[in-house]
Amino acid sequence: MSHHSHSHDDEHEHVTPLPIYYAIFGALMVLTVLTVAVSYLGFGKAAIYVAMVVAIVKAALVAGYFMHLKWDDPFNRLIFAAAIFFMGIFFVITATDIGYRGQINPETGNHVLHDEEKAIATEAARRAAFEKQQITLVRAPGTVPSGTDPVKPVTAPAPAAPPAPAAPAAPAPSAAPAAPAPN
Repeated sequence: MSHHSHSHDDEHEHVTPLPIYYAIFGALMVLTVLTVAVSYLGFGKAAIYVAMVVAIVKAALVAGYFMHLKWDDPFNRLIFAAAIFFMGIFFVITATDIGYRGQINPETGNHVLHDEEKAIATEAARRAAFEKQQITLVRAPGTVPSGTDPVKPVTAPAPAAPPAPAAPAAPAPSAAPAAPAPN
């Protein structure tokens, strides 16, 4: 009687030779250096896309060799590829959103992000100007407004320094009691 059913224990495990691990580790180090170099190479807006491609290659190497996905069931490789594919869709949608910020919004006919940035800058400039301005009085102190006379703005003088406190007066000498008169 032959035994044809396969249990988990019957499956052979793949043993990866040590030189392959060293080669994958070396490739991961080179790709890590490349990821850092991308930020210095002046790719501009394309830098994030180059860095993401390098990150996906690194993830595939780790999953394929260190997690033995390369020798695993094909269904597991399909699940990994599907996860990467859907993550890619997420990144494309996000990148598209970021790429079109500042463009004209057809519903309102104005710039989506530019108007908000202008409003923030205008408010900051208004606050800075308000904090720097001098105090200006509409009328000179002590005048009574009539409602009809022209008004000239008068700049208030800077407040004077408070007067120095007076030195305390020396106490008056107390009079000694008079000596009693002899009887």
